[in-house]
Amino acid sequence: MSLDTRIVRGGFRLNVRFETEARVAGLFGASGCGKTTVLMAIAGLLRPRDGSIVIDGQTLYSGRQRIDLPPERRRTGYVFQDDRLFPHMSVRKNLLAGRPKASPATAGPDLPEVVELLGLDPLMDRSVSSLSGGEVRRVSIGRALLTRPRLLLLDEPLSGLDADFRRRILAYLLRLRRSLDVRILYVSHTVSDFLTLVDEMAIIRNGAVTETGRPAELLARALDEAEAGPLETTVTGTVEAVDPGSGEARVRCDGVALSLSLPEARVGDEAFVSVGAHEVLLGIGAI
Repeated sequence: MSLDTRIVRGGFRLNVRFETEARVAGLFGASGCGKTTVLMAIAGLLRPRDGSIVIDGQTLYSGRQRIDLPPERRRTGYVFQDDRLFPHMSVRKNLLAGRPKASPATAGPDLPEVVELLGLDPLMDRSVSSLSGGEVRRVSIGRALLTRPRLLLLDEPLSGLDADFRRRILAYLLRLRRSLDVRILYVSHTVSDFLTLVDEMAIIRNGAVTETGRPAELLARALDEAEAGPLETTVTGTVEAVDPGSGEARVRCDGVALSLSLPEARVGDEAFVSVGAHEVLLGIGAI
């Protein structure tokens, strides 16, 4: 993915230069810095002043070459901050609304795969108006995936959710990353999301990209404590054993065994473990 664009909206000017081969890339910055504007330009919903946008070798926009593909030819799936589901339709019909944009010959997930991946089966016949915030977000992601995009644009997908729902949606995004062959551009103003999910990120400040690199590196050199906010990361693991009496489960995460209270877990289950920086103690030698 290569972005080299100049965007003007009223008195706001944005210069974005970011090139990455990362499977999951991210745009980080304070609210109002222009992150959503960049996604809209990539999706073809906003035309840059000049520059170029190239995804997987295909030019979606070039001011010099006078190329500006319409949104339906860009193969991007867009999950908006405000979700934009059809309130008068069921979850099933909302999901299927994404399919007309996809050619049958285009590789990508089908409805059963998306339903299983995002745990949507119990929701399929429910009305959108009856869903929780986390459930609505999962349906929005599923509908975007069913357009069979080569690039999934996620605009603050955890915003407006409480801590528990944030962790749940992040776990589904980790599963998506592992299971599907689709690039993701993730937008957020929360560093913890990037530490868990993103391979490479760009920081937008004062109308321009000021830093690029891996999230942990940028956290060390480019972000102060106030900008970074509370730090937390999520790792995946496998349940190795469960004590039926206490509900304690042993979960193996990257070679480390953790004891967690998971009374409903079964041996072999996949587990997602969130760890806050304040919960980690580092020491040298015996503790």
